[in-house]
Amino acid sequence: MLLRANVQLCVFDARRWVIHTPTGHNLLVNQHTADLLDVLLAADTMSQARQQFNEQFRLALSEEAFGRLVANRFGGYGVLARDGAPDRVPAAHTTYLALRVELLSAAVAAWCARPLRPVYTPRYFWGLFATVLLLAAALLLLKPATTDVSYWLLAPLVYASIFVHEFGHIAACGQFGIRHGGIGFGFYAYLFPVFYADVSNIWLGSRQQRLITNLAGIASQLLYANVLVATYAVTGWNSCLAAAATVTVLALWQLNPFVRHDGYWLVVDLTNTPNLLDKAAELLKHFLAYSTLRDMALGRMRRPTRAEALLLLYGLMNTLLILVFAAYVCTRYGYQVMQFPVTAWLLLTKCTRGMECLKELPSNFMLFLVFYILLIKMFVNQVSKRLRSNSKTG
Repeated sequence: MLLRANVQLCVFDARRWVIHTPTGHNLLVNQHTADLLDVLLAADTMSQARQQFNEQFRLALSEEAFGRLVANRFGGYGVLARDGAPDRVPAAHTTYLALRVELLSAAVAAWCARPLRPVYTPRYFWGLFATVLLLAAALLLLKPATTDVSYWLLAPLVYASIFVHEFGHIAACGQFGIRHGGIGFGFYAYLFPVFYADVSNIWLGSRQQRLITNLAGIASQLLYANVLVATYAVTGWNSCLAAAATVTVLALWQLNPFVRHDGYWLVVDLTNTPNLLDKAAELLKHFLAYSTLRDMALGRMRRPTRAEALLLLYGLMNTLLILVFAAYVCTRYGYQVMQFPVTAWLLLTKCTRGMECLKELPSNFMLFLVFYILLIKMFVNQVSKRLRSNSKTG
């Protein structure tokens, strides 16, 4: 057997394929690489594979040349059964989500999410999603009064929505018959705590299946918010209404396409552009380089393609939003921003004595928190780049 067990090849779009490896990686390849993998899947030995490859493509590669071709295309990616090449990709999920701890196994997560599966049938989902979006907009526009709120009830109701969100992703995978992992906890960029559902195999699904799975968490949270509103209508508990409004805001924030939230993966699948943030950042860096600007001024640079123009626009919007947000916060709340770390620490120490400290949160607490998260992330990115640069030169 030339390939490792459970290597899968699936169509991604009209020109590309996805190779899913047992190590959990998904490799995007062109038609020629997919054809080579098909040859290796059908052959028992390298000699048979070479002969079939030469016949299929009317070539006359020697055993040594064919071996180099196979090693060059698949070596180090966890595809070949006998692979002496060093790893060419990091362990799955460590590129942006680290220090993962699984809280619910795949079996337990599937059992908990099973009641949600029918929601993600394509013929029902899109109408339902449009409906819950309209209800969410109505809830926020009405600005319901949330006085007389019990924070001992509000906090558990809001935190429960996090698991409801992840159950939505798992349920969508289960509905489409795609194998999934469990639900857990990790750190985005080693700093920011987040929950996750392991649905990496969704790359093996169709575009519609990927889109529905991306939106499934948001849809589940908005459904949960509507249940809370109905509970408030029956019981009159203001805590349920406050929780519904909070959960709605959290769910809609996930549509943000400039951070690796559900909205980002939605744009990735709509444009068929994996690694969208990295590609946009690299392209923007290229266009802002001195040599590129000089060539543009001298008229020696070719016009960017439509895909490059859209990718560049995405990168520009991402950068401009961050700069505008940072400038607004610094100019509008300069002194409060500097005092925020002390304020946050005092509130944290008070929270150890009870939930009532949440009433003392300043109205712009989240604004300052996001500002510091962006600041820390930029600092960590610069440090990691310097470390990588030093390791290469060393």
